[in-house]
Amino acid sequence: MSDADQERGLERLILFSDAVVAIAITLLVLPLLDLADHRGSLADMFSDGGSQIMVFFISFLVVASFWVNHRELFEGIDRSTAALTWMDVLWLMTIAFLPFPTEVLGVHGPDGAGVRAFYIGSLLACSVAQLLLSLTIMRTPRVWRDGKRPEFSLNGSIVSAGLFAAIFVVATFVPAIGLWALFGLFLLRPISGWLDRRTGATT
Repeated sequence: MSDADQERGLERLILFSDAVVAIAITLLVLPLLDLADHRGSLADMFSDGGSQIMVFFISFLVVASFWVNHRELFEGIDRSTAALTWMDVLWLMTIAFLPFPTEVLGVHGPDGAGVRAFYIGSLLACSVAQLLLSLTIMRTPRVWRDGKRPEFSLNGSIVSAGLFAAIFVVATFVPAIGLWALFGLFLLRPISGWLDRRTGATT
């Protein structure tokens, strides 16, 4: 495959990725449309659908964060490979699947350990897939723009996967904390920044 073909392949991959993320993030709001049929007062509607509304905002912000990181990963490359394409497809599969556990959590509520595990586990899968995508880019110098190492640090992806793994354990097995464990994601920037300074990694 020629360089021009690989460059066109990368452009199509990015456009496809953006489209899948856009569809997934739009599907997150569809369950909320059912709340419009609520026959009670507006206050009752928000009270009854509170968990669904909360889960929508959580999932929206998480998917948006993944998309921003995905964009940063692809800024430093100018061509695609088969391995990179399939790793991106793997990541997109986890993103496209996310509206389902979001709806399950919104309908059944966060009280069940299995429901919490299903939801957080889906987020963990997204994070691990993005880590694998980052590793693929870093280990494929021929896709680097102008032969220069992309200006992103693996520490962010590694810390993200580690935090989601820890959150999965806490949210699943410590009911008193539950989904509040997601606030642990605020540690992502401080920890990854500290690791970057320690290792001299590019941020």
